[in-house]
Amino acid sequence: MSPDLHNILFDEDTNRITALLDFDFGHIGSQADEYFYSFAAINSLLVPPFEDDAEVGALRAYLLRGFDGIARQEIANRPSEPINWKIATMLDEEFTRAGVQRPQDILEIEDISSIYWFMQNISPPEFFLKRYRARVSPERLRSRRDEAERCLKRYLDGWGF
Repeated sequence: MSPDLHNILFDEDTNRITALLDFDFGHIGSQADEYFYSFAAINSLLVPPFEDDAEVGALRAYLLRGFDGIARQEIANRPSEPINWKIATMLDEEFTRAGVQRPQDILEIEDISSIYWFMQNISPPEFFLKRYRARVSPERLRSRRDEAERCLKRYLDGWGF
């Protein structure tokens, strides 16, 4: 057995989950939730809409619109950093084969994503985690607060407020 995503052990021979090590962030959520925080390591995180990195923004677009034939041709010519496009497309193929709902299959996912990330900027989790605050300088906390404020303004402006 080897550790895999987020505290899961699995048997490599059978591909079966053998243990969940903890339920730190365990909750009942929607089918979209995993795309907001669990799939970063496998290049399928549905990032906020105001992403500065072009490749990460491109991943968001592909997740929302799909990895169809045209997208796959475009992806073949993309840089392999910070997104591993081979893993991203393989995951999409396997999710399709297994009948897993992908972002493009989830009704109103773009709006759900915007609301999720808006809420993260209203009350960023790291502001309340003692272990995070202990590791960063007051300047970094102010910088993160300013970043959250800029994002909130972009959302509100986009929604006409």
